[in-house]
Amino acid sequence: MAGISYAVVKAAARKGRLLSEQQILDLASSKEFKELVNKLKDAYPSLLTLGALLNFEGIEKAMYEAFRGEVEEFIGMLPKAGKILRLLEQEMEEGKASQELMGALMEKKEKEYKDVVSRLRQMGFDEEIKEGERVFQKYGVPGLVASAFTRCRLLKLRKLLERSKEGGPASEVLGEYVGLKVDEFNLTTVIRGIKNDIRRDALEELLIPDGRRFDYRLLREAVKAPDVEKAVIALGCGAYQEDLRSLERGLERELRAVLTRAYYGGYTNLAAVVGYLELKKAEVMNILRIANCVSRGIEAKRIVSEFLF
Repeated sequence: MAGISYAVVKAAARKGRLLSEQQILDLASSKEFKELVNKLKDAYPSLLTLGALLNFEGIEKAMYEAFRGEVEEFIGMLPKAGKILRLLEQEMEEGKASQELMGALMEKKEKEYKDVVSRLRQMGFDEEIKEGERVFQKYGVPGLVASAFTRCRLLKLRKLLERSKEGGPASEVLGEYVGLKVDEFNLTTVIRGIKNDIRRDALEELLIPDGRRFDYRLLREAVKAPDVEKAVIALGCGAYQEDLRSLERGLERELRAVLTRAYYGGYTNLAAVVGYLELKKAEVMNILRIANCVSRGIEAKRIVSEFLF
């Protein structure tokens, strides 16, 4: 069986492994960490080996390893799509990676800095390191390092998908997917950047053109707004001034709908594999958010309303 056909069949066979919305909500209702882990053991057998590591760090490591294993399995079937699929894996790791680089840049200790850079390069973050260093040196704002990492990944993902020679409906759904990922990044950059009073020229430089929902010209106007409310109006989303989370959730739902269509919609190409891995990644990230909240004693209602995507 041809590589892509085999990969699509393998992805389709895993529909039953994805947790339902009700199962995720049930996880969020866990009263203690042990209860959460027990609920997860059927879906994630690797958690059975945690033993003494029954804590957030242990579950995080097990979940990351489970996801990496799936990504590597599909890369083995689709080596030509390896760079695309590995970017999905890197997204799981870029938060910690950017924090490491940020800390090294601020500490200004040459040996420690070189060690961090060497380790991150081995993880595939070469371009991200260069861009993170550049924005930090230019603006002196540590928080921009994480944004630089995300921006790099999205630009690479878009370029690789454009070169992947997927045509017709597959190209359309993958284009929607990247466009909405860009929209999410741009919206977060505008809202959180203004909230944290980041230099507006820095925010404008980070914006990525050609998203799906927000016109680039309006985005550039929005980052110049004096406050978040006026920025949201500039984007044509004034109805969300009092409920920014609803605006973000709207984008999240739209992106999930595209990924669901890519996976469940009968595509027989890369779109189905990307759809499956993205849905799986979202599941893992939600589980980790729940685990972190449960370990901190946060009530279920708040977990569902504030932390799940």
